[in-house]
Amino acid sequence: MNDAAAYGLAKPLLLGSCSEAELHYLLTVSRLESGHGDAWKEGRGKGSNNMGAIQVTPAMVAAGVPFFETVDTHEDGKPYVGRFRVYPSKQHGLLDLERVLLRPNVRAAIARGDGAAAVAAQRSNGYFEAPLARYQSAMADHYAKFLAGTGLKPELRFSSTGNGAGLLLLAAAIALGFS
Repeated sequence: MNDAAAYGLAKPLLLGSCSEAELHYLLTVSRLESGHGDAWKEGRGKGSNNMGAIQVTPAMVAAGVPFFETVDTHEDGKPYVGRFRVYPSKQHGLLDLERVLLRPNVRAAIARGDGAAAVAAQRSNGYFEAPLARYQSAMADHYAKFLAGTGLKPELRFSSTGNGAGLLLLAAAIALGFS
């Protein structure tokens, strides 16, 4: 699914629960993590409708929530076998990505238009382990491509310069024990 089609699917589905900037952010994560659900390899998630590399918890596994296994990597580069959710449709995958991703600290950063701080908040929530600067850079790159693919005007900034709010937010989260 290309960016315009992903936006066309997500916009009416998330109307009322996401601001335009939140929708941009959510779809940029979807683009980066899973190619809007289409980048999974055959036999390893293809057709899973997992739009954001959402993993299952042990309780979900025990409850029979469908999942697939594939190799992922920890922050230190060591591989592990991750268990990723399977959804009945892309709409279900998008709704769960919204639920998992857009926590209050991420929404607050997005409301300020600060994509870099949103990424820092996302990391502090445990969504990803990659080094912060690398994920911020990847998000900036994918956001530019998302905008080019949709023709939408920018709602977010992903610059690593400026007030350093993203790094300050991450440092505060770590100090509070949310790492």
